[in-house]
Amino acid sequence: MKNIDFKRLPSPIARYRDEVRSRVGDELPDHVTGWYNQIARAQAEARETERRAVTDQEGWRKERERLLADFRASIGPFPPHLVEIRDEGSLTTPDAVIRKVLFSAAPDNWVPANIYLPHGASAASRVPAIASPCGHGIAGKAAYAKRAIQLVRNGYAVITFDFIGTGERQLVHHLKALHPVSTQHNIAGAKLPLAGHTLGWFMLQETLAAATVLERQPEVDPERLGITGASGGGWTTVHAAALDPRFKVAVPAASVCSFRQEVQADDAEQVMFGMQRRGLHYTDFLAFLICPRPVFIVANSHDIWCLEGTRHAFDEARRLYAMAGAETHIAMQVWDKGHAYEDDQLAVAIGWFNRWLKGDAAPADMAPLPDEAVPAFDDLLITPQENLFDAGYPTPNTVFAHHARPAPADDDRPEVFLAAIRDAVRPPQREPEWIELDRFVPGNGLGRRIAFSPEPGLLLPADILVPDEARGVTLLVDACDRRDDLDWQIEVMHAGQVAVRPDLRGWGETSPREEWSDWEGWSQNRYSGKQARLYGLARLTGHNLVLDRARDLAALLDVVAQLFPGLPISLWGRRQGALPALYAAVTDTRIVRLTMERYLRSYRDLMDAELPVWPVDGNVERILCAGLDIPDLLRAYRGELNLRDPLDALMRPCAT
Repeated sequence: MKNIDFKRLPSPIARYRDEVRSRVGDELPDHVTGWYNQIARAQAEARETERRAVTDQEGWRKERERLLADFRASIGPFPPHLVEIRDEGSLTTPDAVIRKVLFSAAPDNWVPANIYLPHGASAASRVPAIASPCGHGIAGKAAYAKRAIQLVRNGYAVITFDFIGTGERQLVHHLKALHPVSTQHNIAGAKLPLAGHTLGWFMLQETLAAATVLERQPEVDPERLGITGASGGGWTTVHAAALDPRFKVAVPAASVCSFRQEVQADDAEQVMFGMQRRGLHYTDFLAFLICPRPVFIVANSHDIWCLEGTRHAFDEARRLYAMAGAETHIAMQVWDKGHAYEDDQLAVAIGWFNRWLKGDAAPADMAPLPDEAVPAFDDLLITPQENLFDAGYPTPNTVFAHHARPAPADDDRPEVFLAAIRDAVRPPQREPEWIELDRFVPGNGLGRRIAFSPEPGLLLPADILVPDEARGVTLLVDACDRRDDLDWQIEVMHAGQVAVRPDLRGWGETSPREEWSDWEGWSQNRYSGKQARLYGLARLTGHNLVLDRARDLAALLDVVAQLFPGLPISLWGRRQGALPALYAAVTDTRIVRLTMERYLRSYRDLMDAELPVWPVDGNVERILCAGLDIPDLLRAYRGELNLRDPLDALMRPCAT
């Protein structure tokens, strides 16, 4: 058997790249992400048209009600719960008394927090208070001690607390150098959409519970609560204020942007399914869910997202504020900085809080802080183990399994859900679109390289090996480049099968461009690397990436049926490629045989595993809500089924 190195054959790679450039105007590494970005921008434009149609208070009220209901359903309903607070000691600094507490945001979901109180605050002399949610700093609440002290010096109580993946709630405490916070968010949150939730179920529930903790401090005036955070904390600031009117003033920093200019899909809590077309983003949250409460946006000229998008979100929100007679309640200032929320910016933010929570225009006291004024990391710890889960408290996985209940949906009945999957995979019929790139001789038989179009504007490559006497056609599906693991394709050809090997969208030659963040740690490619970002990008446009890849297979089947009429068609999926193959087989009766090799046994395995390592791009939104799992889909397939070497969520061999 001659082993051909397809990568060394001349011309076809450049030819495919040229075809992508000439037919759709994309450069190859950005082709698939660019395709989804176009959808996202079109949805943003459509959403903007809808928003501009709101021209009176009645229209604003109806849109607000729709958005709020949609938002709550997207993150998942919170369980009924009375917040508990455990006193874990205190310490005193020259400016503050700092209470160390644990509070329960949901049953069994304990959150370590520090409450900063100015000296002199009392039940008789209550002060306004600020919630300060964490961004993506690994140190969690301790990283915001300086900001808290500066707010205390200006007469505010402050609560800082650890989100999942930060401070004392790191999921992988001893491997934190290999697991940045965004990765830990995705470890906990990327699987939750299977059950109809997002990581926002935790983070927003915890932020609202933090507001309750502040309200219960006798020194705090519960009618004067504000919230401020930067980066991920800015996301939380806007979304928590959108949910909870107890936050009378919001100051998001280094966060507000618009998907009309730039699409971001990096973090599990920040992506909701179909959020773009449904208006579940900064602009609409500011304009409908926070308006007319005061908002000040801290923006930077060269942040990690474009300033044009931030300005657009502000301008659109200001228009709705003006319609509500509250144009002075929203403001923005731009600093010549990168991704930052520094002392000079905080000073302006404090002035905003002073205006709306104190009724005065007093400038902020930003005198330099001596070292002893800011408590050290160890002084702020709640647990001696430096980790809540190492101390025996329930993990997020346990909390979610016991207390999460998805919002009911009409399309969650199994038969309705399966019909929706079929509609997603088999769109309205269109004539197969493909071109031949070249031909070659692979030792014996015939080799053909083609490019096919599963959807307008998308072009994908496939290699075809044709034996001298073909008895059938087998499509081979794997996440690796189609030119890798070539023995597989050659063996199938020598068995008398036309061996068809595509690169489905986002795999092989169409894989998204590598970025520096892909190399932050070994775990990035599992949780936060380019494939996870592509999965998130598809989700925010309302697409399930694995179903889109099954649609690629359906389009390729049309081409194969045209090229090799009358031959029986089989699918063979390996590893990540097994799930697109399964969804294609369940929805297409032309597939007479399905082989699944080294495939994920069950989505439920992902939900049960604390640290699943199976890549997230095979997940389908709400499938577990419909009572369906991979074994159910296998039973729904009517052809010949061959199952080999199933794997659990940790990619270990297991029984079927």
